[in-house]
Amino acid sequence: KNYNGDESTNMSIMMALESGTSHPIAKAMVYYGEDQGYKGKAVELESFADVPGKGLQGAYQGVSVQLGHSRWM
Repeated sequence: KNYNGDESTNMSIMMALESGTSHPIAKAMVYYGEDQGYKGKAVELESFADVPGKGLQGAYQGVSVQLGHSRWM
């Protein structure tokens, strides 16, 4: 099942994933989201995992979501 949400929800999922790590790019992406006005709109993920060398994955509303290296997608 693919998740195809609206921009606001997608940004919130991205921020929720990126908030779970201290990677410098993750911090920059959260900062960007906040700068775009998404501060405080983060969603609650059902799960979260930092996959070294690949990216981040979690679950939102029963759907697996990933953010990371293009070869992993």
